Amino acid sequence: MEKVKTHYTAGGILYNLDNKIYLIFNKQNRTYQLPKGHIEKGENSRDAALREVREETGYRNIKIISHKTFKLYYTFNDKYSNGAESEKHTIYYVMKILNEERIHTKEQDDEKLDGSWFYLDDAIGRVSFDNIKKILIEFKNSTI
Repeated sequence: MEKVKTHYTAGGILYNLDNKIYLIFNKQNRTYQLPKGHIEKGENSRDAALREVREETGYRNIKIISHKTFKLYYTFNDKYSNGAESEKHTIYYVMKILNEERIHTKEQDDEKLDGSWFYLDDAIGRVSFDNIKKILIEFKNSTI
């Protein structure tokens, strides 16, 4: 049996000064989710989360504002590994933008990404994946 491949990713629950949550919209798959991406070799999860959120949203001035994290683990059939079962481990940090400074990024073009701000309850209703919905509900019910 082929060894299970593990993907480690990090991202953020990013909110703005109006307490709205930013959701990434993947224009190709027509899905809403939280910004996240792979942790690169030599990178810790905090740095990866900040980098990925900046790349996928374009917002520059982002700060992690809580020690509390939200973790997600699941298995899937990896289309890039001939359908072999893989695991994904994702850690989300709570982040806030410090100002509206934003640039358009190469990653937004390459990954066909857009996004919008939503109040938390609207974001919970809008996300495309049940596991992300559970993360947002856990976030809503937490004391941060």
